[in-house]
Amino acid sequence: MNLPHSAMEFLPDALQRLRSGGTIHFYFVSERSSAEETMAEVKSLARESEKSIVVSRMEELKTYSPSSSVFSADIVLVDRS
Repeated sequence: MNLPHSAMEFLPDALQRLRSGGTIHFYFVSERSSAEETMAEVKSLARESEKSIVVSRMEELKTYSPSSSVFSADIVLVDRS
């Protein structure tokens, strides 16, 4: 989902369409100090959608402003067994 400013609003839809084991490549812009908080929001949103996810990778891609960066995360949908 290469929409770093508005990806969060499309995430519930993407999670509903994703099959178990599938991966969402999630891009977002965040303050460097708040990137983990953004991923906590993603996990919370998944729980609200009754989906179970694992963040298999997260990395800072490039600087966006003096205090913000563009990040990428791989979100994998897992079975709730």
